[in-house]
Parts: sequence; C-alpha cells; structure tokens
Amino acid sequence: MDALVQAPTVGWVSLRTLLETAAGLVLLGLFAAGLGQGVAFTTMYVAAGTGVAADDQGAASAIASTAQQLGGSVGLAALVGLLSERAVALGGTGVGLTGQPAGVMTGALHVTFAAQAGIAVLGAVVALGVIGGPRPRRRRAERDRRTERELARQAA
Repeated sequence: MDALVQAPTVGWVSLRTLLETAAGLVLLGLFAAGLGQGVAFTTMYVAAGTGVAADDQGAASAIASTAQQLGGSVGLAALVGLLSERAVALGGTGVGLTGQPAGVMTGALHVTFAAQAGIAVLGAVVALGVIGGPRPRRRRAERDRRTERELARQAA
C-alpha cells in the first residue's frame, strides 16, 4: 500500500524538482509520501503479527523492526551514494554535498528522487505479488490453540 502512495508522490517531487517549482509544492509531495509511509509501517507491523502465536509476538515484532531499520539504512546509503555520484558527474566536487552549485544539486536530486520513485514502484509490484499469492497455512497457530486448550483441560 505504501509503495502505491509513495511511488507517485516521490515521482511528483522528482518532477517538481526538475521543473524548479515552488518549495511548497515539493513539501506537499513529501508530506504525501510521509503519509504513505505511515500507513505502510502500521500495515507491516500488523502483517508481521498476524497468525503468530502470543508467545512469539515479541520475536515477530523484533524481526519486522530489524527489517525496517536495515532496509532504511541500506536504502539511505544507496540513495546518498547515488546523489554524490550524480553531483560529481554533473560537475560538482567530490568533497561533499555542501557548497555545490545549485544546478548540480538540482540535477543530482532529480535523479535521486526518480530512483526512489522507481524503488517504490518495484516495492508495490512485489507487494501486490505477495498479496495475490497463495495464503500461508495457519497450522502452527491452530496447533498452539489446541495445545493451550489441552493444557487447560489437564490443569482442571
């Protein structure tokens, strides 16, 4: 769901950056992308805990949180690397991003936003494939419920 919201909004930000429009329009696009991310993270944690036994909820949440943080770290590093590479390719210096000419940074940001939008579209395609795929069996959860009932009967 996030990718379906994020892809067009990040693409819109990329287009607005390319056309050098007002900062307010860019901020509106970033706001919409953040809204999509908020929906996605909530959905991710609900999905991570669905069908998981009560005793395993902490582990499921920890795995989802680790995946989110690791993905964010690797994704950010890749996008910053792309931004730096594009800045140098467009005539900027390789020393740092501060002090670069405005045209260099605008071009580099355009490519970076476009890459981010492409990643979001790829994520949407994968998510739709997973959602439409076969449903996992819930044998373990059913087995855990039966075991809990049996233990309760034995204790009584």
